[in-house]
Amino acid sequence: GCAVVKRALTSAGISYNEKDIDKSEVMEEAAQLGIRGIPVTRIFNDEDVLVESIVGSTPQAVSRIIELCS
Repeated sequence: GCAVVKRALTSAGISYNEKDIDKSEVMEEAAQLGIRGIPVTRIFNDEDVLVESIVGSTPQAVSRIIELCS
């Protein structure tokens, strides 16, 4: 899951910040946001406004992530 998304982002030259769901503060943040699956890719614009959250690492999800970040 997560490795697939990371490889795709790296291959596309897209920078990202990774959060470890095993850390309690990240787990709390995910719960507050209603996130129930991983990986979750949250895409923000240049003004740091959330554009979209994508759950999963299917080819369709990865394509959408790359499309939004390009």
